[in-house]
Amino acid sequence: MINVKKEANRIFDKMSRKNSDATYLEIIGFKYVIEQPILTTDVIVEYPNELDKIERDEILNYFDSYDFDKDMGTRQAAIQPKYQDDKNKAACISLVHALLRNGKVYMFAHFRSQNFDNNFDYDYQTLQLVMKLLTEKYKLEFGKIYVTVSSLHKYI
Repeated sequence: MINVKKEANRIFDKMSRKNSDATYLEIIGFKYVIEQPILTTDVIVEYPNELDKIERDEILNYFDSYDFDKDMGTRQAAIQPKYQDDKNKAACISLVHALLRNGKVYMFAHFRSQNFDNNFDYDYQTLQLVMKLLTEKYKLEFGKIYVTVSSLHKYI
């Protein structure tokens, strides 16, 4: 995670703040891969607000209750959370999709929007918690987590 955060900060630092009325900096299409469990899940990152906690619980409950035993090769284990205040809108975490293949868990996550300072660590850990849940429940190895963030933003 440290390298991912350093890379994002490096990109933010290169952005011009001159002659701009913007209140934030934005990286469009930020992508990274988590190749091993890095962030400890023994210490839970403080949730930014109650809605983020509800969103995390919803995602964890979805994967905890998903019946992979019926079809370990399924491509259907995907949750598309909705915005907690308006179910017609996509949540900031727009998709979390898990594939169990070749003795490993692979996960794909897409974020519509992510606040770098307030949510990055929390969301990163949410993905790690889902991976931990699935690897332990099905006695599989950590594969990779592929992450795409459409709008990674940092307020200035």
